[in-house]
Amino acid sequence: MSKKLRMNLRLGLIVVLIAKVICYQGASFVIEMEDIRFDLWIISSLYARSRLDCSKTCEIHGTCLSFQYSPLNGQCRLFNTIFLHQDAGVSDIGWQYYIVSNRRCRDPFIDGRVLDICFMFAGFHNLTEAKTKCAANNSNIISITSAEQNQFLSRLAGTFSYLSLPGASYKRPFIQGSWGGTAWILDNGTPLVYTNWDIGHPMITSNRRYIKFLDGQWRATIPDFIRSVFCTYQP
Repeated sequence: MSKKLRMNLRLGLIVVLIAKVICYQGASFVIEMEDIRFDLWIISSLYARSRLDCSKTCEIHGTCLSFQYSPLNGQCRLFNTIFLHQDAGVSDIGWQYYIVSNRRCRDPFIDGRVLDICFMFAGFHNLTEAKTKCAANNSNIISITSAEQNQFLSRLAGTFSYLSLPGASYKRPFIQGSWGGTAWILDNGTPLVYTNWDIGHPMITSNRRYIKFLDGQWRATIPDFIRSVFCTYQP
């Protein structure tokens, strides 16, 4: 099944690119990039007779969020992340990259599967804009509630390492949370249930009372910097 090709570029990042969809037992996988090979965060590498067989393998692997298949040699690679831009890979003719489609999540969100979240990349914004963007999609800035989710965001943010962006802050996403005066709290006022502060942090000041994500560690930040934004909700 094919749809009209749509591309929305934001500072060179592919936000939406739909060219072809394959389906397996109610799950769909959307092709995002072609002729690019990704060598990072491979959770399984095998040979498959077809794209459909490769997608079946991804479907039964609970942590698989995307896969690559090359019809030229039958190679199938499974990933526990998604790649947001082709610069995270290398040029290699024949490779086709698929992202797991919404499943339990409404468009344009992606199902995080075992993480039990629906997520989307919402571009680059300051904190006020980020909250507005996520709210417009009936979601919130990503909140980290476990070590597994922290590792997940680390992989997502890691794809920015290969991009030339206007500033370092663009590669350091906002995390939901703020200093409430006596404790760090989520947007709904409840305390954080998980933290992963960097050594010597958080360093709280009058305006440095929000959270940024840097190489898997957390630090306090001001709301004015432009950062990458991921919106999430629970399916």
